[in-house]
Amino acid sequence: MNDLKNKEFELAVILGKRVLFTPDRIDRNAVPDGIYCYDLRSHDDIWQPLSIEDSVAGGRYGTVLSSEPFDLGRFGYAELGGRWELCGDYISLNEYMGGKA
Repeated sequence: MNDLKNKEFELAVILGKRVLFTPDRIDRNAVPDGIYCYDLRSHDDIWQPLSIEDSVAGGRYGTVLSSEPFDLGRFGYAELGGRWELCGDYISLNEYMGGKA
């Protein structure tokens, strides 16, 4: 996936930030400047995101693109504690960035 600007992402709110979500893996090299890319980790028994991290190999729920950085703390992750919501609306990265992608 080399060209992300026209891919449709689901709008989400994670830890109070409006972000884009996809279950797909994103090539970090394809992410434009000014956008932060994170993975959501899930637990095998509970298929819901539990934390946001720079990168997740196993137990991965999906990928998040954000115009603002997340504070991942000294251990490299932030627990979600239920503070996430998929909004049901889909937009492109270009729309999210206000046409600057």
